[in-house]
Amino acid sequence: MTPTVLRSRTTGLSRLQNSLRHWSLLTLLPLAPMTPLMPPIPTVAIDQVGTLIGPPAALAAAHRFGVSIAIDENRLVVGADGRRDGPPERGSVVIFERTPAPLPRWRLERIVQAPAGDVGDAFGAAIALDGNRLVVGAPDADDRRGAVWLIDLDRTDAVPERLPIPDPVPGDQIGECVAISGDLVVIGAPRSNHDGFLDRGRVWTVRLDAGSDLRTVVELEPPVSLTGLRFGSSIAIGDSIAVGSPGADVPADPRSPEVLVDRAGEIVVFSRTVPFARLDVNRRTTPGPLDRLGSASAWSDGLLIGGSPRADCGAGRGGVITVFGRPPSERSHPCRSDGGLGGRLSCGAGRLATAVPGRRGPDGRLDGSVMVGEVDPAGFTPALELVSIGRGPLLLDLDVAPSGERLAVGTARDHEDPSAPGVVWVIEFRPTPVAAAADQDEPSSDG
Repeated sequence: MTPTVLRSRTTGLSRLQNSLRHWSLLTLLPLAPMTPLMPPIPTVAIDQVGTLIGPPAALAAAHRFGVSIAIDENRLVVGADGRRDGPPERGSVVIFERTPAPLPRWRLERIVQAPAGDVGDAFGAAIALDGNRLVVGAPDADDRRGAVWLIDLDRTDAVPERLPIPDPVPGDQIGECVAISGDLVVIGAPRSNHDGFLDRGRVWTVRLDAGSDLRTVVELEPPVSLTGLRFGSSIAIGDSIAVGSPGADVPADPRSPEVLVDRAGEIVVFSRTVPFARLDVNRRTTPGPLDRLGSASAWSDGLLIGGSPRADCGAGRGGVITVFGRPPSERSHPCRSDGGLGGRLSCGAGRLATAVPGRRGPDGRLDGSVMVGEVDPAGFTPALELVSIGRGPLLLDLDVAPSGERLAVGTARDHEDPSAPGVVWVIEFRPTPVAAAADQDEPSSDG
């Protein structure tokens, strides 16, 4: 399949601007504080305002194309980890470059694979991008010990570097979650069995020392060790490091710590410098069983944001987003049974996007969506819901560029259907021309 880019439709943008009134994809204005009776959130079909990018023809195996996604001002990186029913394929990451105005487009730059990778490594299952540095997780590599690779995107001839993790054991699945900020990489292995606790999870920091090959590795520790903690399920780096533990049992009331709520989840915050001191443990004010807080986390101007995709919001487990201001603020509107709100989070310049993979359309069938809005100390105020992303069960991933000016949404399918491969949508939040077709240049391949 050749790379596919569809022209954004003028009629779609016009209808969008009318429906959003003072808030549109072209301009994000300050939003009014949340009130008890919120008007319905406008819905817009993603194909009316987004640019569609499909797997390139040069990608030999496009299984789960879009399972991971990262975007900045000039690059789009898409993971295709090769996991599928039956024998897996070799995983890849696909790198697109945004060409300059007046006709910007996402041009296929190259396809990268692990230099010593193998079929079934799941290379590309998790990715993180900061400037010219790309971090790629391969959690099934080396008898499922896992591996994490660092790639310098400014050097097309550079060989991906495998980051050192001491003493991995089979089943750790290192690299299931990755994050990078400047010279700091944080790596999660939430399924790792450790200290006799199944699925306790482990997290490491790796410092990239400038001008040398020296890599300083330090392991972060959760407040307590528990079976099923899943420490490292999400990682976010801001002024501090946030690590999600969605399987943590937490006190129902801080005044009664002996009464625990099963798998309500928490987010542990560490300093981002040695010795990586534990600074705080964040929990919902009213935790509920199986909330799974910490399944996703993000930072916005010093504010920590956490997702509890299984939280009961009054009409089923639709999910809740918590902004840990003073006091914390929560958003569950609109509540949909098993919606999964907050299972994926990304924020840039105060603009927050979150996936709702369990949303159902008017006919009752699964029709996942993405909610976009503003986040500030008062909480998350959704202003737009992108719908018609794809029918049936989807693995939605998303990323907001640091400027907040564009959003990338990856839609992969857990059980790969050759007739419906995963795709990526890119939405611009400022007026720019959109190309009608992708550049067909052949990419280079590493590995």
